[in-house]
Amino acid sequence: MKNSVGQFLSMNSFLSTSRDRSTALDFARQTPVISGVKRIIFEIEIDPRLQTKAFADIAQSSYFQNEDEILIILGALFRIEKVTEDKKGRLWLARLSLASEDDFHLKETFAYMKDTIGDDTDLDSLGKILREMGEYEQSEKCYERMMHDLQVKTSDCHMGPGKAQHDQHQENSALVHYKQALKIREERLSPTHKSIGEAYTSIGAVKWKRLQDYDGALINLQRAVSILEKANPCDFIQLSKAYNNMAVTYDYMSKHLLALEYYNKCLTIQ
Repeated sequence: MKNSVGQFLSMNSFLSTSRDRSTALDFARQTPVISGVKRIIFEIEIDPRLQTKAFADIAQSSYFQNEDEILIILGALFRIEKVTEDKKGRLWLARLSLASEDDFHLKETFAYMKDTIGDDTDLDSLGKILREMGEYEQSEKCYERMMHDLQVKTSDCHMGPGKAQHDQHQENSALVHYKQALKIREERLSPTHKSIGEAYTSIGAVKWKRLQDYDGALINLQRAVSILEKANPCDFIQLSKAYNNMAVTYDYMSKHLLALEYYNKCLTIQ
């Protein structure tokens, strides 16, 4: 690779990367040092203004949110800018840039890839292409990711009518939808994902506002606060809603000092 600076590198699978350099280094250092095998870190520069292969920030939908993950699509091409050795760290560093489709030297390559793959790059089409290439494991991963994303979207579909029914005082129907959304999210997302906290907040709000079940409301709202305080990155709007619901619930229970504590937490966020 050191002798290929200025040339291009292609990945024949999805490329999972991290914005956090320390995360990448941790993965590299987990690889044992073997004679004839070198550890390498790819430092990738992406200019979002250029027409490149698709990439996406999936930190919020990834199970490991602390990895700050960026997913780069199958077939991406990179220009090798520089390759250096870190002798102290016992690894190599390759600086790459995600190639633009307007790059003169790549026009023929991209044209061939479009003829082969087409412009449709959703997970279904990629799964089919990978299967035809004999990349069965990668194809299965595509469809597993597709099923994961569909399940998460289904949970959003439950939250929508749940909120509409809540506003119309149809509390029992709203709770059915909220609980279904919560069930899916707990199965599919990390334990501290903000969307799980949102579902608990919504359940708690129905219980104190519509059912006057203040103890039940507190159980759900405390879970929401616990999750949202740990979420990374923190969703301050959702956390503020959970604090406010806690405050109102304590107010209705005549626990005014506790209510004041949570109102002050709301003000601190604002």
